[in-house]
Amino acid sequence: MNSVIKDPLLYPIMGITYLITHPSIFCDVFLIALFGIFISITVIIGLFIFTFKTQAINGIFGNGQWYSYILAFIAVLVEATIISFAVLKVFHAKCKTDLFVTTLKTEKKWNPNRMHYPSVANQLFDFCKVSTFIGLITLPLNFLLPVVGTLLYGIVNGPFIGWDYMDTYMEVLGLDTEKQHVRIAYLGRSDRKFLTPMIYIYSNAYARFGFTAGILEIIPILGPAFFTLSNTIGSALWSCDMENLGGPVAMHNIDGTGNMNHHHQDASSSSPYYEATSTTANTGSLC
Repeated sequence: MNSVIKDPLLYPIMGITYLITHPSIFCDVFLIALFGIFISITVIIGLFIFTFKTQAINGIFGNGQWYSYILAFIAVLVEATIISFAVLKVFHAKCKTDLFVTTLKTEKKWNPNRMHYPSVANQLFDFCKVSTFIGLITLPLNFLLPVVGTLLYGIVNGPFIGWDYMDTYMEVLGLDTEKQHVRIAYLGRSDRKFLTPMIYIYSNAYARFGFTAGILEIIPILGPAFFTLSNTIGSALWSCDMENLGGPVAMHNIDGTGNMNHHHQDASSSSPYYEATSTTANTGSLC
């Protein structure tokens, strides 16, 4: 089957357009996103009412000087983003797994003979990943340095965000973390080897996907409430294109911008990348 892997930078944007053009999915996501927006706005208002003045006058930012209010304002935005992400991470966990599977089924790429339904617990496990801590440390860049800081955040966190989103696809295929590192990324068995400058090379497709997805995620209010869901659809669309070319192994024959390398060889469905347990998928409702 002829297929094309697009530049991974584009898949998060494609997730938005796909969501808008598929009413059955959009209706469910809209209600959940609306609730997420309500949560985000409530958190922001609550923090401004109860903590803004305290942080500006009695906090670590000074004793009421003009710059204290600016720093307190930024602090409240950062705190609101973190709280919103944490709350919606739990609330969106099942919805994101259902969205991923629903997109694969809609595109007729779901194969219950070698795919199994992803675990909701895996979405919650993100709290314990290194990417979460790196994201927390670099999040203030988005508010301290408008535009430039946002781009820096996307660059620094891109590889981790991209890998986190595509982890659902790897789990569907039955690839645990060790197999992902050894067989997908050609890395060693130690997770520590994943944290190297090599993950930031231009051709790292997961970093490119994560760059766009990360920038969308940190847009105030809409990021945690809506774009995390559309990013999930984007990752599912990328997975569909990988499926057309033989699965994750296809990325070894394609550079980071989606162009085929000269040494391309067609991947077959008998590849060891498809060592998933033959488990019948759960259907269930979307969210």
